[in-house]
Amino acid sequence: MLYDLVARFYKKANDKKAAYACPLGFYHESLSGDLESRGFEIDPDATPGYLDYIKRSSSVEELQEFTRKGFISEVKDVLRAGESEGGYERIEISAMEVEVIDDEGTIPPFGVFLGGTFVHFQYSEPEAPVTFIDGDPYKATEKTKTFTVALGSLKKYFNVLTLYEVRAGLKKDFDNRKCWPFGKLKEHFEPKKDDAV
Repeated sequence: MLYDLVARFYKKANDKKAAYACPLGFYHESLSGDLESRGFEIDPDATPGYLDYIKRSSSVEELQEFTRKGFISEVKDVLRAGESEGGYERIEISAMEVEVIDDEGTIPPFGVFLGGTFVHFQYSEPEAPVTFIDGDPYKATEKTKTFTVALGSLKKYFNVLTLYEVRAGLKKDFDNRKCWPFGKLKEHFEPKKDDAV
């Protein structure tokens, strides 16, 4: 079973909404009950039809167990922000079952539609490419129009720390604007030659 891991950081132990959420990557459960042996319990609020888990009251050390080469930079940024804001009283890790779409285990693209443009996120490092695809990502061909922007640039644009905040910012600012077709988004976001110098 493949799970998408997400860390959620709460300023107060009884807060209902997390201050930040960060993707930790994927976790492949090789043996049934593996997550439960690591302190996860079945999430009662799981999406119907999926077996999701949650680990409540996780520690910083437990977070690091789920990141291969130390913390990913986004988690570091959130932890630094927490230090300056008094820390986090609660950290949770969610393990959400991933639906694969074929026998090779292809994972559906993670992103957001902005009108007729799909914005595809790969991972949360600042240099990670965020690809804007004209149309349906499942029907993309070599001739499909695309452009790429580094995630770090979008984080600066929205003045945020996390990939999820970028996704929410794009959805809030551009999703309902019919005047933002693919070409307009490209003109607005694609790095200019002067910016790269």
